[in-house]
Amino acid sequence: MPSSSESIDSLASQLLVSRLSQSDEEARSVAEACLFEEGGDGDRSGENAAGADASSDCAAALREYFPDLTEKEASAMAKKSLGVEVDPASSSEEDEDEDGNDDEFEDATTDEDEYIGEGECELCERTIRLTRHHLIPKSTWPKIRNRLLRAADAIARDDIEKAQRLLGGEDVDFPGLVGQEITREFVRRYIQRTCDICRPCHNTVQRLHNEMELAERYNTVEKLLTDEDVVKFCMWANKQRPGKYAL
Repeated sequence: MPSSSESIDSLASQLLVSRLSQSDEEARSVAEACLFEEGGDGDRSGENAAGADASSDCAAALREYFPDLTEKEASAMAKKSLGVEVDPASSSEEDEDEDGNDDEFEDATTDEDEYIGEGECELCERTIRLTRHHLIPKSTWPKIRNRLLRAADAIARDDIEKAQRLLGGEDVDFPGLVGQEITREFVRRYIQRTCDICRPCHNTVQRLHNEMELAERYNTVEKLLTDEDVVKFCMWANKQRPGKYAL
């Protein structure tokens, strides 16, 4: 069995190669979350790993982060990172099933930086080629998910002060939680929210704020438009020709 560090390195590398993650920081953050259960006691790697059970748990966690990832792809990535041997017969069957099915693989590796369609940018309002922007960046998902789950009871009791403290303090704002039952499924959907914006706006948002700031303070289109620098850029961009991002 590989060590915990080796398992994380292996899974992070696979996420980057598959273009499921955009940076080494994001890949390692997701890899750690998939290989370690909440609370730090559930090491699924190294000597503590339970073979097939550990790889199954890891694969399930991967699919929570990447819904377009197929069960076979997630299982293969988990087994490789944990050093679990793959059944030759099963491997052969998977190869046969996937042979000639490039579309399925391409869908699974689509990331937020790729062209996803045409329409009106939700920030600068130009009709232009669009990209998918995760309002809560993927690299922050493990931390934000755990905060939301820890605050679930306080939110249910309408204990605003305690909930705010558990969510990260006064400067942090996660809208739409009041009155909701904070289940794992709700949290999964919540952190995966996206908006469709053009490449120039996407680059500007990422240049102005680090990923945790975006997750904690600018996690809706409305909040992004409270930032004066974002608004200034959008007003300028609105008057520009789309150029290479034209339809």
